[in-house]
Amino acid sequence: MSQQGWGPPPGGEPQGVNPYAPPTNPYGPPGGWDEPPPNFAPEGNLAAGLAAGFFCGCIGLILVLVIAKGPATKKGAWIGFVIQAVIGVAMQLIQASSH
Repeated sequence: MSQQGWGPPPGGEPQGVNPYAPPTNPYGPPGGWDEPPPNFAPEGNLAAGLAAGFFCGCIGLILVLVIAKGPATKKGAWIGFVIQAVIGVAMQLIQASSH
């Protein structure tokens, strides 16, 4: 009795092949979809962080530090916040000296 379709192919199972593994997608990223590439690190957006820190002040800085993952976004938020603080202090000094 022939058992076609059952068991390993003639000559045995090929070495290194898992018959239960899902088929690979030649158009997908290397390593698959479930994990990022090995050297992947989100850099962030310096301009977005700068705008958040400058225009939103303390609240923008706190939100960026809590939510953002990229170091460039956090750096931009700190730079924007410091620029805003320096301009604010300078304006207060100019206003106080004019009275």
